[in-house]
Amino acid sequence: MLKALSCDETRISVHVTNAVWRDPVYLHRSAVPRLCSKGLAGADGDARFLSWRARGSSMYKVVIADDEKEIADIVAEALAERGFECHQVYRGDAAFEKAVEVKPDLLILDIFMPGKNGYEVCREVRKHSMLYPVPILLLSAIGSEPEILYGLAQGADDYIPKPFDINELAFRAAKLADRYVRSREAGTDGRLAERDLTLKTISNKLARGDDFALCYVEVAGLATVSRRFGGELRDAIVNLAGNILKDSVMELGIYESFIGHLGAGHFICLVETGKYEVYCRRVMEEFASSLQKFRPLLAQPLQFVLPEGTEKRPVSGLPAVQMCIGVATNRKREFKTALDMLRVSDEVKRKPLRSPKDAPIFVDERY
Repeated sequence: MLKALSCDETRISVHVTNAVWRDPVYLHRSAVPRLCSKGLAGADGDARFLSWRARGSSMYKVVIADDEKEIADIVAEALAERGFECHQVYRGDAAFEKAVEVKPDLLILDIFMPGKNGYEVCREVRKHSMLYPVPILLLSAIGSEPEILYGLAQGADDYIPKPFDINELAFRAAKLADRYVRSREAGTDGRLAERDLTLKTISNKLARGDDFALCYVEVAGLATVSRRFGGELRDAIVNLAGNILKDSVMELGIYESFIGHLGAGHFICLVETGKYEVYCRRVMEEFASSLQKFRPLLAQPLQFVLPEGTEKRPVSGLPAVQMCIGVATNRKREFKTALDMLRVSDEVKRKPLRSPKDAPIFVDERY
């Protein structure tokens, strides 16, 4: 149910319940009637806010590729009105070249184009060392489920069948571009990369054939800490783990690395295959040592909780909080997707702890 609507010259806020879109999204005010008419809210749930802010010119750069010039013109005009800097091309090969040239915040690609089709451009972008995180929105006259799933598998972030509502396209384009810009800016202010950028980075490394190790780091037991001591202590432990992961790559001189945060106590670290062991042991030791400042609280009798999805059981002698690391490498085993590699590292991370004296670091050695 729509709760409230407030408008002024610079900001429009829509207060909804059970909103489908959970992140702030920026787009032109003219899209609001369309969105409101579709009904954003469910019957129950927590109240959420969707915010649209009218921003200055050239708020995002977008490359629009469609061999039908009329469609490309319509999309470009609509996005330009909403503050986008638009670059139009009419061939698939030209789309990739223009993307390399302007480094856009969004790519909008038709699927059937001369030169290269949209799928080929997707794959090429995801392999590129600089362009791989850029979001891709596919347009196609074929809107069947297999076609959509195939497009997403090639690296697209969203898929809109033709004919489309231009306001809906503008909404999705603004959301994709804004999420990308915010994730890109995260690296400049000390924040860790979020899930979307993390998965794209893994996919990029696999596509390029890089030899690397994926270290899935989990701080286990946070749910127990949160229940017994509150969210502030839980957040402090998560921040501690994140800082140790970042500091350790610098202290060990592992400059070819990437660190992402999936949420809560889940982190992904990508390092060179030959350096994952020294990195993981350094992280485990630093975390165990730094955790001592919380020991007066954590020393209270608590059950150790294994990673979510596994059997919960008390383990004698273990602290309430423990770091577990699962490692998967592509040196001997081929992974087709980022999710495959993530799944394997998560599986080995969930192995039962054999001894409280051993650092729980598990490596997938199957091939």
